[in-house]
Amino acid sequence: MKMIILGYLMNIDEKKLNSAILKRKSKDNYTCCNCGYHTKVPLIKRELHGHHTYNKKDYPKLTYNVNYLRTLCEKCHANFHIKFMGGYDKKCTIYNYYVWRMTQELLGASIKKIFYKLF
Repeated sequence: MKMIILGYLMNIDEKKLNSAILKRKSKDNYTCCNCGYHTKVPLIKRELHGHHTYNKKDYPKLTYNVNYLRTLCEKCHANFHIKFMGGYDKKCTIYNYYVWRMTQELLGASIKKIFYKLF
């Protein structure tokens, strides 16, 4: 099936893609790799997404590779693409993903320190 992704026409095998995303979610125990949100049932509070650590347009051979997918809840996925990258149309690599993860962990550690000092 041809799909338009970020303004580009691509041949995407939806069944193959959904299968890869489901395998990644299972591998991550249906847990967001960023915030730890966990659910095995989709559409309850937050849906879990399969995040491609390399964008599909520039790295089509990695589109279905489970090792280049990460499980993120919809809030963390939007946070990465919109707040960190500046939009879903920006080129993404695994480097961007790991820099974002490190900033999230540093922010989380800072907030915990402040919280424990207050109470």
